[in-house]
Amino acid sequence: MEQSKELVKYESTMAAFNERVAKAKQRKSALDIPEDIIACVLEDNNGSLEETAKELKCTLHSLIKVSERNKAVRAVMITKRMLLVDKAEKNLEVQLDAGSYKATVFTLKTLGKRQGYYEKTDVNDPVDPSKDPSAIIHAKVDLANLTTNQLTQLGDLLKTANKLPTIIGSSNES
Repeated sequence: MEQSKELVKYESTMAAFNERVAKAKQRKSALDIPEDIIACVLEDNNGSLEETAKELKCTLHSLIKVSERNKAVRAVMITKRMLLVDKAEKNLEVQLDAGSYKATVFTLKTLGKRQGYYEKTDVNDPVDPSKDPSAIIHAKVDLANLTTNQLTQLGDLLKTANKLPTIIGSSNES
């Protein structure tokens, strides 16, 4: 009984494998398709190589090879990507004009870096685990493996680190 289940499982696996092989053999290489047709289909699919490969029933890998070798196909792809970026920039501009806080922060973090708009970490602030995930990692320390001497040293170190700085009185005081 168990052997027949194994056999059925093997046969279904082999059938699925053979089906994948047959589909792969039906696909053609993009190298066999005229470049002008590839360029037209690529333009219709807004520069998406994956969608173009599906429509042309060719492998994505061969389509990438064609796009690397053929200037016309590459030009269509680059032009469509540039148009997409232009559209995103226009949407961002609309959001900025509307006063969107998220759009403003995004713009300053990306385009405003050279003017000093980037996140800085204050080393004097205590680490907040909700803002810094690495703080959670540091907080999960297994102290069970430390010796008594090591625990004492760690305690002394933590006491020193947690002391607030003291202000020394100046000599000008009367």
